[in-house]
Amino acid sequence: MINFSLRDVEASPYGFGVYEGREGTFNIPKDRDFDIHCEPRSSFSYASKGKPSKPTDLSLDWIDQVREEARWWQFSEAINEATELMEEFYEDSMCKSPPNDGSKGHTYYRELAEKYKLDRGRKFNKGFYGTIYGHIAIVTPGGRRPVDGALVTVISPLDGETWTAYTDDEGNYTISQVLLHKECKPFEITAVHEMGEAKNYFEGPLEKPNPSYRFQKNLEIKAAEFDLIAEYDSVFEESFISVEEDGYWKKEGKFFAKIRSVYRLENASRTDNEIYEKYRLVSCSLESFNGQRTYEAHYDYGDKKMDGTGRADISNGRIRECGAFLGISYDASSGNVRKVDQGDIHVSFDADGKIVIIWTKKNPPRKETDVLKWDHVFPGEPQGFPAVDHSYMEEHVFGNIKSSLISRRGFTDHIVYKFSLNYRLKKEGKKQNKNLS
Repeated sequence: MINFSLRDVEASPYGFGVYEGREGTFNIPKDRDFDIHCEPRSSFSYASKGKPSKPTDLSLDWIDQVREEARWWQFSEAINEATELMEEFYEDSMCKSPPNDGSKGHTYYRELAEKYKLDRGRKFNKGFYGTIYGHIAIVTPGGRRPVDGALVTVISPLDGETWTAYTDDEGNYTISQVLLHKECKPFEITAVHEMGEAKNYFEGPLEKPNPSYRFQKNLEIKAAEFDLIAEYDSVFEESFISVEEDGYWKKEGKFFAKIRSVYRLENASRTDNEIYEKYRLVSCSLESFNGQRTYEAHYDYGDKKMDGTGRADISNGRIRECGAFLGISYDASSGNVRKVDQGDIHVSFDADGKIVIIWTKKNPPRKETDVLKWDHVFPGEPQGFPAVDHSYMEEHVFGNIKSSLISRRGFTDHIVYKFSLNYRLKKEGKKQNKNLS
């Protein structure tokens, strides 16, 4: 009865068998009376192996019921033949759709092999884990280059298994013990870096177990698009006095401004020592502005005099220049900012590592070392800042000015400028590349 049940669950012609189309040839033993329905599986050889017709988990459960019955009766030969049928069916059906519905992952089938103590099945399951390797590059306006430190992740979508590695200095990565079974659903692979990310899918190449197999998969990351926002706060103070033999006149002023400039990367270039990025101005707006200038004059020429005071309220501020382009130079090895050039402002670092600004718009040139910083950047960006040059004053003068003579004799001018500024740079992402490769 055990042998009959095992043959029936294997290839019943009435729809109860786990295989369909399986046909066998009976090997007649010598000098023996027999009933063919009660002969063990080993007495038959296949004329047609057929194909699995029932899901793996259901079929193993059916066969195991027969095996458990044989184990109760301690029929060792029947136990071994039931186990052999389970091993054979496991290898023929694991992960395949049909007979399975394709909703379960490789881990599920490994757990089935462990549940039913299928030693060969466990080894078969593990044989589809190999090595994946490849190269990750990033594409920017300056060209294509390897990506160092990109996180590469391979995901098995059905059971959520993940495998990760980071790229080296040359943009290469290697991940071992990764599932590469062809019968599993397409695998997802991603590469994530501060400059962007890439995603792709691939089918496993392994149709048979081969744990030494190496599979190559390369990805390209397109640099994430962003706007470079430069915010500029400034306080400008001026003091001018012209001293002559018969008198003097002077003006003083103090102005406050906050300006926001938006730049977009136009192109980038790279050498062995330098990375240079050139940004193009998109927009520039005066966020806030106020200021005032005062005047005073006194001349005494005996019978001719000039006295007066005046005030100029600075209003209706408008921006006449916002720096059409901005260039940032980075050290190719460290990624640190070397210098920033924008029109009449040049930014660099002195011998002590302090930030130095030289502004040549006015006369005389001034050298400043005020605080300049990145306000918000993408993770991993080098530290630095852009400098933005603005001319933004429009004055309306009023007051009490009386004049009867302007001296043409020699005079001495004293000019003092004070200029403090604070630059903040941030990058606002326009979009992240999710499916690039």
